[in-house]
Amino acid sequence: MKNIVSLLNEFKKIGLTSFDGVTRCVYDENWLAAQKKYMQIASDYGLYTFVDDIGNVYATTEKNLGQKAFILSGSHMDTVINGGPLDGVYGTLASLISIGTLMKKFGHPKIPLVAVSFSEEEGSRFNTAFTGSRYLMNKLEDTVYGLRDHEGLSFNHARQNAVTQLKELASELKVTGLIHAFIELHIEQGPILEKKRQDIGIVTDIVGQKKLLIKCYGVANHAGTTPMNMRCDAMKKAVTLIHQLYAVFDEFVALRYTIGQIRVQPNAANVIPSEVDFSLDLRHKS
Repeated sequence: MKNIVSLLNEFKKIGLTSFDGVTRCVYDENWLAAQKKYMQIASDYGLYTFVDDIGNVYATTEKNLGQKAFILSGSHMDTVINGGPLDGVYGTLASLISIGTLMKKFGHPKIPLVAVSFSEEEGSRFNTAFTGSRYLMNKLEDTVYGLRDHEGLSFNHARQNAVTQLKELASELKVTGLIHAFIELHIEQGPILEKKRQDIGIVTDIVGQKKLLIKCYGVANHAGTTPMNMRCDAMKKAVTLIHQLYAVFDEFVALRYTIGQIRVQPNAANVIPSEVDFSLDLRHKS
């Protein structure tokens, strides 16, 4: 069997971009190819493969889980646009290889072991995130199915097309048992462990998150003929507000906040902006 490094290199090619990143948005062709490859590796280990109605793929040590409690391990198969080659897939492959190796060496465990490749976490195609795990926990709202991507394709249409193809290769699974425990291996997406020269860490907090879109209004006018004291400039309002937000939020040590996206209308160099939208991402462990 191949080791995880060689497999990671193979999965990096599925959705490889010209910037040496990876793009696998939920239900697209690259995502589908990666989930199918995951299923093939599971079969090579002698594990049983299943898929549910949202596109989560499972590899289990039991042909029939039934009402049994089981230990679940895995991560997500989708990526952000031009994402890193380890985010998500490192955890999906690590759990799969670990469970497959244990199965080959020791046979069926007393408590069933289940590897999962969640369909989606990132929210990079539709304006929602964690749809795979939310579906598993019966927390997915019906409104998600009507969401549309930037091309106008609905979440439900894309889901049906992709899941139908997966179900041609694996049995359908409706999870009815109790998840006894869940464990996930993931890269650290920050600098803390590296700066401390530590190889591994254990998660101690799961942050809450709020995403806001803030809109500032102005009046579009000619950049050369409108006096400064007669302008209503949306950009000036936005810059002032952003400066104030940075000053206020710096007082909260444990807060992570990011203003990472700005849109300007009409977005012309010689026109006073009439609207400025900017994003605000807030995360805190309390």
